[in-house]
Amino acid sequence: MDIEKLATSAITNCIAGTDFLSPWISEGDREPSWDGFIYAYSNKNQAKKNLTGRAAVQVKGKLVKNVKKKSIQYPVSMVDLENYRNDGGTIFFVVGITSELEEKIYYLALPPFKINQYLKIYKGKKTPSLTFSELPEKKNDIENIVINFVNDSRKQAIAQNGKNWTIPEVEKLVGIENMCLNFSVTCIGYDRNDPFPYLKNNEFYMYAGNKDNSIQFPVEHIENIEVITCERECVISAQNKKFYDRIRVERHRDGTITVYIGKSIYIKYEKNGKGTFKYTLKGNLDERIITIKFMLAMYEDGGFYLDGTKFGFEQIQEKLDADEHREKLQYLNLVKELLDKFGVNKPLEVDNLSEKNEKDIRMLIDTQLYGKRASFQENDDIPEVGYISIANINLLVMCTKMEDGTYLLEDFFRKEIGCSMDKTPSTQTSQYSLMSVEDYLKADNFSQEMVEESFKKHKNISHYSQTNFSVLNILNAYDRDNSRSDLIDLAEHLYEWLISEQPEEDIYQINLIQCHKRRGTLSDKDVLKLNEIGRKADITKALLAGIQILLENYQLATIYLEQLDELDRKEFENYPIYNLMKQET
Repeated sequence: MDIEKLATSAITNCIAGTDFLSPWISEGDREPSWDGFIYAYSNKNQAKKNLTGRAAVQVKGKLVKNVKKKSIQYPVSMVDLENYRNDGGTIFFVVGITSELEEKIYYLALPPFKINQYLKIYKGKKTPSLTFSELPEKKNDIENIVINFVNDSRKQAIAQNGKNWTIPEVEKLVGIENMCLNFSVTCIGYDRNDPFPYLKNNEFYMYAGNKDNSIQFPVEHIENIEVITCERECVISAQNKKFYDRIRVERHRDGTITVYIGKSIYIKYEKNGKGTFKYTLKGNLDERIITIKFMLAMYEDGGFYLDGTKFGFEQIQEKLDADEHREKLQYLNLVKELLDKFGVNKPLEVDNLSEKNEKDIRMLIDTQLYGKRASFQENDDIPEVGYISIANINLLVMCTKMEDGTYLLEDFFRKEIGCSMDKTPSTQTSQYSLMSVEDYLKADNFSQEMVEESFKKHKNISHYSQTNFSVLNILNAYDRDNSRSDLIDLAEHLYEWLISEQPEEDIYQINLIQCHKRRGTLSDKDVLKLNEIGRKADITKALLAGIQILLENYQLATIYLEQLDELDRKEFENYPIYNLMKQET
């Protein structure tokens, strides 16, 4: 039996039975590594004008005991792999043939990216055994394999040099703001609006490049998709109250579908349509409060509504201990009330609470909501001003020891403390002048309103100078976290106030303008003011350097900085205005 001739005949007959493919395969090895081509067309009318490309093929026959296996191993030489890659790739067919002439076709699509992976994995081996999968029986699936191979081989021409690019490498080349990931497949015979049935059983390649697709690199080979996820806008309600405005839907390879409502609830649907409701309380404080309220409302309603369609308890199969949930909701509402009293805006990450965090929460509820005093161990070192940290929340508090050994705990930002530079009325200043850059970034009970009011309350020369240094700390904090718009607002307001108190001080004008600079391009008024200050006869080299930084004359700013002595230059480099030059040079 001529096994190679039988193999070639099997491939030719198989491809000839499709609509969009045409075989041109010889019955012998007339080329070093190939046996011919499969031509792909965009139309069932296989005219030249509809030709989209061709796939080089290699065909081998293999004598097997039976054709029941879904995959087989077959040796492929490293030399052939390199030849395939250099020519743009190959579809390698192996036809398993029994002594009774039963046949099964196996294949391995080898575009350049995958070949590079094999060459790396099997480096040092002459002829590794590769895994070949059974060729689908449906003609549409065969057409998709060949057409997608042709398209991927063309897009992977850059990989013919032997290098597979990584996502970080492409990101560095095109810039993260301009980079996008994409993939595309031909799926003849499938619903183009629902590609999951195709993707869960077929391989494809992910490409990275710029947004206009003028630069594309293959970066990932994905054998199949286990699950596909999408979000859908909808209204989830109970007792005529809307609780959620979207759901997340997962479609799994096994045909099941999971619908997620928030972080705590999901409904799993089997292939027969039967749904199972599951509920485990998760998420941050706000998310948990909403979830429990929803569960209680659903309990009262006997189910919930999704876009007006009711899902009853008999469908969702979930029992609820309403009293336990009401008790839990009451406690979480107390925690929410506590954080609101401290002016905390970000949600508490309840999933990360430790045993100590729980203890501190109960202590704060007692002291802040019920007016009780705090007690600590005798050997505890309790600072007068310090942080109480609860998971992701940091509260800056005052601790005042009372005569009975207990402590009065108060919010540092909502309790006025007398403070002066040398304990005299003429040097009184704000308690917030004690705050460091880290404090402005760390304290989640920070109040812009209270800090601003406190600084503006005092009026003396010592306080004005101290306020200036404090606002420099605020600007340094803002430079470390540009999302803190409250900090840049506070800095601007305080410099505007300082200018109104001491209009002759040029440093306040310059520092106000550096606030403006952080918001974008300077106004004509700001530029004129900087030039006016720069022309003064008694201006210092440090101020001149600051002015040139704001005007983006960094070379001239550097010249002025080099004229300062080493100590003054190092001090200048710690000022926030120097951050503006570091970002640009």
